[in-house]
This record gives sequence, structure tokens and C-alpha cells, in this order.
Amino acid sequence: MIDEVANKHAKAMWDNAGEFMQNKVREHVRAEVIEVSRAIAMDMADDIDAIMDIEQTVLEAMERHKSLMGEMFYEVGRQEFKFIERSGLYFGFLFGVFQMLIWVLYPVPWILPAAGFLVGYLTNWIALKLVFFPREPLKIGPMTVQGLFHKRQNEVAEAFGRTVATRVLNADNIVATVMDGDGAARMNEIVEHRISALITKYEAHPMAKLIVPEEKRAALRAELLERIQTEWPKPGGFFHTFAGESVDLQGELERRMKALDRESYEGVLRPAFQQDEWKLIAAGAVLGAVAGVLQLVYIFGDAMERLSR
Repeated sequence: MIDEVANKHAKAMWDNAGEFMQNKVREHVRAEVIEVSRAIAMDMADDIDAIMDIEQTVLEAMERHKSLMGEMFYEVGRQEFKFIERSGLYFGFLFGVFQMLIWVLYPVPWILPAAGFLVGYLTNWIALKLVFFPREPLKIGPMTVQGLFHKRQNEVAEAFGRTVATRVLNADNIVATVMDGDGAARMNEIVEHRISALITKYEAHPMAKLIVPEEKRAALRAELLERIQTEWPKPGGFFHTFAGESVDLQGELERRMKALDRESYEGVLRPAFQQDEWKLIAAGAVLGAVAGVLQLVYIFGDAMERLSR
């Protein structure tokens, strides 16, 4: 920007200054800009609640990427979902043995669909229960049982912190939300105040007075402020960098989630599953009933026909 402004407003003098003097000016201005950037960052940190709304950032990120919530909880609960998937084999086999005994003792047509419905229902219901229950380790003979999510609290906290920090509360989402809301006006006030003070300081410099005539200074000030306010939210710009690096969000989320008591920890994760639990249970029950009907028709159809005769 120094080169652009100098070439636009005082090209001859800037060219005649030579590379040595030009570099001196750049170094001096760069040092000043670093100090002003620190001051802006501190101003933003002091007034961060007026600038950034974490809840709004999360909501808008989810609205922009509707599949994000599902992807996030799949990443966090990958092992638990595998358990739910495999539990159909374990519990289905166990309940299937009882179903077989009932069928042998009481072979009436409605037994298989009804038993299939019950097996499908109980299999998914128990699997979902075991994801969160029991909260505390429970000793049963030589075995220790605990809800899978509670058992893996440290691992889940790390996955949750990593996923939220990289997918939800990342610099892109924070900047997008802030720049579309009221926070942008407050940040522009902070930037304009600090940059205007810096420009005023330079305007008093003898060389600046010599290079830029007084009648051009207002236009130059407006041009600089406009350029800065356009550039600083862009990827790699000041605010984008500030949003991405100002806080160790991933580490903070991990630490806090690891420190949660069992009930609070479950309260973070359970609602995402609870809302659709009934669908999984109902699907298991319906598929179990369908499987029972198919068994009745294709495996025991001839036997039932003979019995009916």
C-alpha cells in the first residue's frame, strides 16, 4: 500500500528517494503498523462480546452447511455408531434363540412377525441405552460396565474440540458471521480510530507534509481507511488471522469437556441423539417384523400350509 499510495500521489519524489530510503520508510511504517495491530487486537479483545456472538456463529455455520451437525457427531461418536451397528448381531442372535424356542413350542403364524418386531425394538433400544448408561463404572461379577460415551470421555472431548474448532467455530465462519452482523460496525470503529490516529501522526511529519499537499490529505486518509477496511477481513488478513489464532479454541474445548461431570458431559452429546432415537428404534422394530414375515413365508410357508390342512 505504501508503494501504491506513493506512486499515486508523489511518484517523482518516491522514485528519487531510491531503494535505500524506500526500504527505511517501509521498515518504519511496518513497525508502526505492528504496534497499531496489537492495539486493535487488544481493543477487540476488550469488547469481544459486542463483536462476536458465539451462539450466532454456530447457528449460521449449521444453516450454511446443513449436514455439518450429522458429520460432526458421526466423527465424535464413530466408535459408538459402530457398536450400535454390531449390536444387532449380538443382541439379535441372543433374542433369536428365545424366538426359536417360542416358535418350536407354539408355532402359530403371528409369532414370527411379533417376535421379530420385539427383537428389532429391544436390540436398538438396548444398544442406544448402553451408549450412555450407566454413567459411572458398574461392577458386574468380573466385568466392569459403563456407557460407551462416558467410558471414552477424554477421547470424545478431544474429537469434539477438534471438530468444533475446525468445522464450526473456525476463522471463516467467525468472520462471515461478524461481517454480516452488528459486530462489523464496532470493529470498523476500532480500526478507524486506531488507523486515523496513526495517519494523523504521519500527517504531522515534515516529509509527509512535503510529499502530500494539504488539499489531498483528506482524500488520502479516506482512501487508506477504505483499503484497510476492505482488506482486513479477507483470508490471511488481520481479522481472519485474529479470529483463527487469538484463542486456543480446540484446547479450551477439550480441557473443559474433560473436566465436566458425567451429567453435564452427557447433556452436551445426548440431545443430538435423543431427538432421533425413536426413529432408530422404530426402524429396528419394523425391519424385525418384516424379517419375521419373510421367515414365515419363505422358510416355514410349506409347513404352515400343511398345518392348516
